[in-house]
Amino acid sequence: MNVNDRFIDGLTELLTTAGTPVEWLDLNKIDLKEIFVKLKESGKISEEVYNDVASSFTKKACSC
Repeated sequence: MNVNDRFIDGLTELLTTAGTPVEWLDLNKIDLKEIFVKLKESGKISEEVYNDVASSFTKKACSC
């Protein structure tokens, strides 16, 4: 399984676990920010989880 497949599997598991309604998913274009905002606003994820997810998308890769 390559990195893309693992990412998609992990994201699918997260969204399923959080109870993301199917109607939030546009099969032509998935806007992750919009989905996570909706999850936070609906109370399906906490503000803390939302902030952790948001920061993980904005962190720059380590140049170690």
